[in-house]
Amino acid sequence: MHREKFGKLKKLKTFSSLLLKSALGKKGKRLFSFGLIFVSNTIASLLEGLTFSFILMALTSISKDSLSQSSSFPLPQFITDYLPLSSENQYFMFFILLAISSQLIKSGFSFCGQLMIIALGAKVQTQLQTQIYLQIFRLSYRCINKFKVGDLENYTKIPANLTVPMMDALNRALISSLIIVVILGFLFYLSISLSVIVLALFALVALPQKLILRKIASNSKILTENVVELSKESIQSFCGIKLIYSFNRQREIIKKLSYKITRIVRSAIKLNFWNQLVVPYNEISGIMLVGITLIVGISLMNKGEFSLIASLLTFLTLTYRLAGRIQILMGAISAVASNFGEIRRLKDIFDEDNKEFISEKGNEIQSFEHEIKFQDISFTYSRKNAAAIKNLSFTIPRGKTIALVGPSGAGKSTILDLLVRLYEPSKGVLTVDGVNLANYRIGSWIDLFGVVSQDAIIFNETIEENIRFGVKSASLEKIEKAAVSSGAHDFIKKLPLEYQTVVGERGFRLSGGERQRIALARALVRDPDILILDEATSNLDSHSESLIQQVLNILKGSKTIVLVAHRLSTIKMANQIYVIDKGTVAESGTHEELIAQKGKYHYYWSLQSGIKAQSLLEDKINQKQQLLS
Repeated sequence: MHREKFGKLKKLKTFSSLLLKSALGKKGKRLFSFGLIFVSNTIASLLEGLTFSFILMALTSISKDSLSQSSSFPLPQFITDYLPLSSENQYFMFFILLAISSQLIKSGFSFCGQLMIIALGAKVQTQLQTQIYLQIFRLSYRCINKFKVGDLENYTKIPANLTVPMMDALNRALISSLIIVVILGFLFYLSISLSVIVLALFALVALPQKLILRKIASNSKILTENVVELSKESIQSFCGIKLIYSFNRQREIIKKLSYKITRIVRSAIKLNFWNQLVVPYNEISGIMLVGITLIVGISLMNKGEFSLIASLLTFLTLTYRLAGRIQILMGAISAVASNFGEIRRLKDIFDEDNKEFISEKGNEIQSFEHEIKFQDISFTYSRKNAAAIKNLSFTIPRGKTIALVGPSGAGKSTILDLLVRLYEPSKGVLTVDGVNLANYRIGSWIDLFGVVSQDAIIFNETIEENIRFGVKSASLEKIEKAAVSSGAHDFIKKLPLEYQTVVGERGFRLSGGERQRIALARALVRDPDILILDEATSNLDSHSESLIQQVLNILKGSKTIVLVAHRLSTIKMANQIYVIDKGTVAESGTHEELIAQKGKYHYYWSLQSGIKAQSLLEDKINQKQQLLS
């Protein structure tokens, strides 16, 4: 129990430290701004007290015998000496004008402080939002895959919804706290006993407020969770819009989204109920406090503690002002409580417990000379899952073309993920030229690769920018050269804007073959040591597949190429083919050698070549019977 509490306190301390760093900026550059805000608020608070002093003096000046030293509450001697005004009314008007002037100056400082806090809040929002993106992209691929896209998107929106309102609430809380201290000082100056009674009454009033704030915080958490769920569902629906239309499932999706919206509305109503309860509760409690203070004050005045009605009126005015400031303070705390759900989510993304990060440690690697080896590699995605890779061992020689084939779920894509270090092996060692790959910096190793996947990711930008994504510093000449090598240049030149053509969301203005050729150009512009094609031709027509096959034939020998394919015709030319089954190497050899073995590869090849699978199975049965006999 104590460990759990200590852990929570540690996480809160880490999160608070992060927020403080974001607020102060690099090397405390914003410390001066915070200083100005604090000074501005302090001056405003002191001027608030000064305003009440002038009001007290104004009321005192029209009280009986106020100008004489025999009065129980006379005007200070230096005022009557330096302001020899002829009548009480002149003193009254003078102090009223001073009170108005003091309030105007106070309002000016408050306004400046508010402007500064809004400007500072915008800067903090920018930095905090940047920090969230940095935190997300620092996560390892294995870790980031555990998050849903809706979650990640929601994290990035939190600063925009949270920072400025929170900074404003904290500023109001700071101003109110300072003014409360000043007012309490005046109250104790006027009457210690009555001030103690007022504080006791405020303490009683605070108990129900604490319950209200708890309700606000808990309902804020529920509302945030419901909003996140809607965001996840919306993104999932928009990403699968084609599937939804193809299966005519619009109504089901709308029904599901409507249900989640209803949950948001219900939780928002509950949150707003408790939020709206704060103001009337504070107003009622405030007027009750003033009423009780008036009753007690008159009683004390009758006993002789207050000899001037001006003092009692000033005390009542200050008490009412104190109640108002406490209302503002509670409103600010309520605003913080209303954002508790988002604050908690923000803390969750910055909390580094149970998260894996991309390591920046290790040596740099520019290339490799001989071979990459998988040595007894095993890999499991999670403890609940069976091993995706089991005791896998094979070699990728430099400059050779290697192919991985096998049924879906055999572990081919997992092998590629391990190769580019998106994941680390659960067991075994991956070496390059005899050196453990873990000794090299991940980013340095990934720079050696060019990857083309089955679902080519194309951004809603120009073709030039899509290809340049491979190398941001690539010149147009280098981009065109990569496009020529990938077979994309010819169709690009036929477009009205050529390389400046914007291809639309996910490249919808291009055919599947055109998208794949641009993806291949993006990989080739990197001039990679190792080129990976993960089912890159599986969705292409024969013509597009033939074009990419020609590119691979040209690159063969100059690049280390790793192919994953179901269409065995695309990997016939590979120097070595590994048949992967149930996470391990079942067969290996060249195309001709594997055909001669008449194993799994021969079976797959025969199926794709038009030979009946039944006859193959019969041949195997006959062979086994001959062996048995």
